[in-house]
Amino acid sequence: MMDHSNAHRFSVAPMMAVTDRYFRYLFRQLSRRSKLYTEMYVDKTLLHQQDNLHNFLSHRAAEGPLAVQLGGNDPDTLAEAAEMCEQWAFSEINLNCGCPSSKVSDRCFGARLMLDPERVREITYGMIRKVTRTPVTVKCRIGVDDKDSYDELTTFVRAVKAAGIDHVVVHARKCLLKGLSTSANRTIPPLRYDVVHRLAQEFPELEIVLNGGIDSLGAVNEHITGTGEWGEYGGGVAGVMVGRAAYFDPWTFRHTDSAVFGSSDPGFTRREIMERCVDRFTEMMQEGRREGPECNRTRHLCLGTVTKPLGYLSSGARGSRTFRQELSRAVQAQSKIDPDTDDFRDAVDRAMALLPEGVLDEPVGDTPECAFGSQVRDD
Repeated sequence: MMDHSNAHRFSVAPMMAVTDRYFRYLFRQLSRRSKLYTEMYVDKTLLHQQDNLHNFLSHRAAEGPLAVQLGGNDPDTLAEAAEMCEQWAFSEINLNCGCPSSKVSDRCFGARLMLDPERVREITYGMIRKVTRTPVTVKCRIGVDDKDSYDELTTFVRAVKAAGIDHVVVHARKCLLKGLSTSANRTIPPLRYDVVHRLAQEFPELEIVLNGGIDSLGAVNEHITGTGEWGEYGGGVAGVMVGRAAYFDPWTFRHTDSAVFGSSDPGFTRREIMERCVDRFTEMMQEGRREGPECNRTRHLCLGTVTKPLGYLSSGARGSRTFRQELSRAVQAQSKIDPDTDDFRDAVDRAMALLPEGVLDEPVGDTPECAFGSQVRDD
């Protein structure tokens, strides 16, 4: 069995409408060791959908290490949802205290929770008491609105630490709940990596994972080893979480296992990954239809959902735009597919035919010079 003990060194952030089971399978073909996250699931949604939980929580052991992220603000319902998630054998249960969405904020959870550290302490304490086998963690920002001083951040961190949390993922931007959209909150507030590195140095007993703006293995290396320019706080962090770069350019992270974990990379070409995805996605669609409750069973599923993860696998390569355009045309022409037909496979084959063989069969190549996995080999 794979050792997941240091999976926090590299993870892919939970992203709504991105980190579904299809994207996670694709990224797992590039890295066996990275920690992956589900999309955020609202606690009350799970509690009200207990006859349909497979659509949210179903996964195979081979998908691990896999964390589930929960959203909410009620200690009792979050504890109940955490207990439910533990039964599905996730490697971690994460509480969202960083989402800037106005829909989330209006319901008083996500980043808004940072304004009430005592409530978060109560929530996380209740979750930890309910689950006995699964670590509970927190994902937050460095501040919210005008509550963005370092002292206010450490007050929040001390609150979750007091509840028993020992792993905190920190997005190195503050969040503005008023005046900025969700997407603007991902780019406009300046990145303050020095704040997260300072936190890591002053709370050595915690695993502090840095998130925000990381788009290469070289940057991952700098943050973990502490070789970047972070002011007087030059030590490294416990790990790095990559967000949208992993979605828009997944091929960039094909050397993650060797560079970060000191183990061998899966080594699949783009062609092999696409072919494996077609086979597995078809199985997943068929399984979902069989497992769903009678009222939710459908013969036709969304083509866009299953082609979307493939679209950016060739980012930056010759023919990439044409490849994505062909996939988009297939979705527009036939938005629903029957998993018992070859419609999905045919759509991907037509798009793949537009990519040069040199792109489809490009060798994975050697581990890049930024590698530091040999320092942490634990196989």
